[in-house]
Amino acid sequence: MNTKKNAIPYILAVVAITTVIFSICSTTSPLYTFCDESHCFFNVGKAIFNGQVLYKDILEQKGLIIYLIQIPAYLISHTTFIGVWTIQIILLILFSVSAYKLNICLGLDNFQSLIAVAISDLVIFTSQSLASGQIVEVYALPFFMYSLYSLTRNLEESRDFSWQMILLNGIFAGIILWMKYSLLGFYFAWAAFVCIYLLIKKGLGKALKTGLVFLGGMLTVTIPCLLYFYLNGAITELIDYYFINNISGYGKQITLGGLVYNYIYTIYSELHWNLPVMVFLAIGVCAVLFSRMKAATKLSLIIIALFNAVVVFSHGPMFPYYLFAFAPFVVFGGYGIAKVIGLLLKKQTSRKLTAVLVSLVACVLAYVYKPFPREFLADTSGLSQYVFAEYMNSNHDSPTMLNYDFLDGGFYTVADIVPNTWAYCRLNWDNPLMNQDQLETIRNRKVDFVVTNRNDNLPKELFENYALVDQISQYRVDTLFTYYLYEVR
Repeated sequence: MNTKKNAIPYILAVVAITTVIFSICSTTSPLYTFCDESHCFFNVGKAIFNGQVLYKDILEQKGLIIYLIQIPAYLISHTTFIGVWTIQIILLILFSVSAYKLNICLGLDNFQSLIAVAISDLVIFTSQSLASGQIVEVYALPFFMYSLYSLTRNLEESRDFSWQMILLNGIFAGIILWMKYSLLGFYFAWAAFVCIYLLIKKGLGKALKTGLVFLGGMLTVTIPCLLYFYLNGAITELIDYYFINNISGYGKQITLGGLVYNYIYTIYSELHWNLPVMVFLAIGVCAVLFSRMKAATKLSLIIIALFNAVVVFSHGPMFPYYLFAFAPFVVFGGYGIAKVIGLLLKKQTSRKLTAVLVSLVACVLAYVYKPFPREFLADTSGLSQYVFAEYMNSNHDSPTMLNYDFLDGGFYTVADIVPNTWAYCRLNWDNPLMNQDQLETIRNRKVDFVVTNRNDNLPKELFENYALVDQISQYRVDTLFTYYLYEVR
C-alpha cells in the first residue's frame, strides 16, 4: 500500500484532532472565556505595536519574535485571546502534520500514523507541561518537529541534504534564538550532527558549506532583529535584559556538582509533574532503539534529545513547562504504540476502525484529563479582571495602570490598556531595577490605577498616593487569590 496516496483525508483528520484536543486543554482557546495565566507576551506585543521599544521602554525577558507573533493576535482581538488561539492552532496543526509525515517516513501506514498523532497529541496537551498555553515552547513545537522530520527523512531515505533544507532549518534556528535562546541546544545538536555526518560521508568541503548555509539561515533572522534594536538605540538593553539577566537572574552560579544534582532532581520532579509524558518519552526511546531505523537516524535522535536536556535543565526543572521542549520526542512514543497496534491488526478495515476509535477516545480523554477543569466554560462576569476593567474605563478616559509585584494577570488585556511603564508587572527573575521602577511609578503617580494581589509589606507611597476602591477574591487553578484595585487620589 502506498501511504503517500490519498493522504488528504488523514491530514484533515489530523487537523481536526489537534484542534479539538488543544482547544479543550489550553486556556488560550475560546472554550476558556478568560485565559487565567500570564498575559506578558500579549501585552508586550501590543506595546511594541503601539510604538514602545522592547527592553528599553518595556521590560521583558524573552526574545523579540515571540512578541511580534502576538501583534496579529492583538489585531484580531484587543481584549480576548481568540487571536492567540488562532495563531497557536495554525502552528500546532503544522506540528501534528509534520509528526504524521514522520510516522509515514518511519514505515507506518496512514491509519497507524493517525493513531500515533492522536495518542501523542493527547499526552502532550493534557500534561502539566501545558500549565500555561502562553509559553515559548508551544510556539517552538512546529519548528522542532519539522526539523526532526526533515532530518529523519533524509537519513532513512538516503537523500542528499539539499541547501534549501539546510537553509530552512537555519532560519528555524534563528527564530528560536530570537524567541528563547535556551532552547537553541536542539539546533546546535541538529547542525553539529548533520555537519559531522556529512564530514564522514562527503568530506570537509561539504560539511563546511553546510555549516555556513545553516549559519546563513540564522543570520537572515538575526540581522533584522539586531537592526530593530540598533535603530531604536536599544542594543545595550538587549544585551542586559535578554542575554545577561537571563543567565544571572535564574539561580546560583552553575558548578559541576550542581549540574549533576540538577539533572537527577529534574528526573525526580518531572516524574512527579508529568508522569505520562515521561512514560511516553521512555516508550519512544525503546521504540527508536528496537526499530529498524538506520543507525545514523537513531544516533541523531538520541544526541539531539540528550543535548537538549543538558541545556534546558542546566538550572534544574524549576517549572513544569520546561518539559514541553521535549514534546516532539513524545511523538516517538506514539509511533511505538501505533506500530504495535499495526502488528496486531493485519486487516486494513480493522486498522481503519481502530484509528477512528482511538481518535474519538483521545478527544474524550482530553476532556476528562484537561489541565484546567475549573476554568473550562466558566462564567467570567464576577472575575476581578472584568469588574476592575469596567470600573477603570467608566471613571477614566484611556486609563493607565500598574500590575504591582505579580506576574501579568490579564488586567491590561481585559481593560484594553497598553502598558505605559517599563516594569509593567513583576517577572520571574530577580532584578533590583524592576522593583525600583515599580516603586517610582507609584511614588510619582504615573498611572491611574494599581492592581496587586498583596495586602502586606506594601510601600507606604501606595497608601499616600492611591486609595483602595475594590477587592475581589477568586481562584487561579487551585489557589485562592485576593486582588486589590487602587485608584490615584
